[in-house]
Amino acid sequence: MSTRAKIASAVASTGVLLLGWQGGAYALARLGDDESASVQVQESVSPATSSSSPSPTTSASSGTQSASSGSDASSTGLTDGTWTGSPASERYGTWTVTITVQGGRITDVTGSANSSESRSDQINSRAEPILTSEVLSAQSADVDAVSGATYSSRAYLSSLQSALDQASA
Repeated sequence: MSTRAKIASAVASTGVLLLGWQGGAYALARLGDDESASVQVQESVSPATSSSSPSPTTSASSGTQSASSGSDASSTGLTDGTWTGSPASERYGTWTVTITVQGGRITDVTGSANSSESRSDQINSRAEPILTSEVLSAQSADVDAVSGATYSSRAYLSSLQSALDQASA
């Protein structure tokens, strides 16, 4: 290969790399640069649904309700109260999600992870606020998994679906 061809190849490669880098920086800026400077790509996950229909008075292993169930269900089909989903195990631990429903809408979501290693704790602490925000926005368990936290997302959404099943009228 001639020197001229080598130089042209190097210049072309550098140009492609710069364009890709600028495109990535543009995409990151549009997504709202977070402190870790990583792009939050999400993948679709279908939440697991409970095969049984637990009532508000079920045991802790299949979900509990800690608020009054005397409220009427709204048009969304959710009964007001605080509902705790069944614990959902994943590869590195267990998630339990509690929801608060007021006026037939999910007003609060709290996820609690019991993980077996510190790396899982880091992943869970990053994924939980994203999942909570998405659930509050969607008002359902039909949300995407957090990239890099697929196992945690699936367990979180499974426990969430259990709580939603209990809150359904």
